[in-house]
Amino acid sequence: DPEGRYSDRRYMKASTDEKDQLEKLRTANMTAAQYMAKLKDRGYQITAVNDKEADHLEYEILKGDNSYEVQLDVDAKTKVIKEVAETALKGRRR
Repeated sequence: DPEGRYSDRRYMKASTDEKDQLEKLRTANMTAAQYMAKLKDRGYQITAVNDKEADHLEYEILKGDNSYEVQLDVDAKTKVIKEVAETALKGRRR
C-alpha cells in the first residue's frame, strides 16, 4: 500500500507543504524577530538558535513530528530579512 501508514510518501508531502508555508510567512520589510513571533503564533517551538553572524541567523524549530532548520539572511543593521531558506530535518517519530 504506497499511501499506507508505513510509507514515507505522505510524510514527505506534508513536509514540503510545511516548508512552503514557512516561506510564505515572511512579508516585505519583516524583521527576524517579527518572523520568529509569527512562527510561535503558528505553534512552532524554537529549539535552537545560532545568531553568531550579524547577517545570518539559523533557528531549529519543531511542530508535531517535524523539525526544520530555518536560515535567515538579514540586513546586519536593520535585521530585515533578505531571504528565508528551510531545510526539513529528520522527522521525530514517537
